[in-house]
Amino acid sequence: MKLLSVITGTVALLMTACQPLPSFSRSGEVTDIVITDRLSAVTVQMNAGDEIRWTNMHMTPVRITLSDYVLDKLSCRSNFSGHFYSGAEAVLQPNESAGLCFLVPGTIRYIVRMKSPSGEVSESGLIEIGASPGGPTARIEPATVTETQ
Repeated sequence: MKLLSVITGTVALLMTACQPLPSFSRSGEVTDIVITDRLSAVTVQMNAGDEIRWTNMHMTPVRITLSDYVLDKLSCRSNFSGHFYSGAEAVLQPNESAGLCFLVPGTIRYIVRMKSPSGEVSESGLIEIGASPGGPTARIEPATVTETQ
């Protein structure tokens, strides 16, 4: 009887640990970054639990890469792939979106790469996650743009 209880508890624990993350914000707050030939906001301030969503309005696919470890910091994700050990990644076709929600306060760096007539353009961004609800929202800051031939 005791063995059955242990097995049942282990199975229940494994089933909850293997559940995928939700694909939407539990708080309902979403900060949008629109990608055209530039980012609409490169420094974003948000609260833990809120979602940041990138939307590709560029004419070609774009690649979003998070530079930081985020495996233990996410509460939701949509259209991001990777193991999240060294960073997450999303490749968005025109008019596609991808989003992430973060659990804990901190700072996350990301890079958006896109094609331009003069080669590939890389634009760096920063996500600042605060702890208090009702806090700051997205703001536009100067971008760091790098063009490669």
